[in-house]
Amino acid sequence: MDLLLLAILEGATYEYLGVKFLEWKAGVPRSHRNVNEWLIQHPWLMYGVMLGGFYLGTFLFTVAAIQRFPI
Repeated sequence: MDLLLLAILEGATYEYLGVKFLEWKAGVPRSHRNVNEWLIQHPWLMYGVMLGGFYLGTFLFTVAAIQRFPI
């Protein structure tokens, strides 16, 4: 269950990076430099982490549900 919550947090981070990526591509001037400039220019890395965490969490949740299912 913790992996699904982590996937939600990663999704929010990916949304933030996606907006910053669009701002960077559009040339919106910023008054400060971001620490994670590389992540802003490559947001798909966080998307992959989010997707992997979501699928792994869903798989583990399904395995746990099957194990508890009365036969």
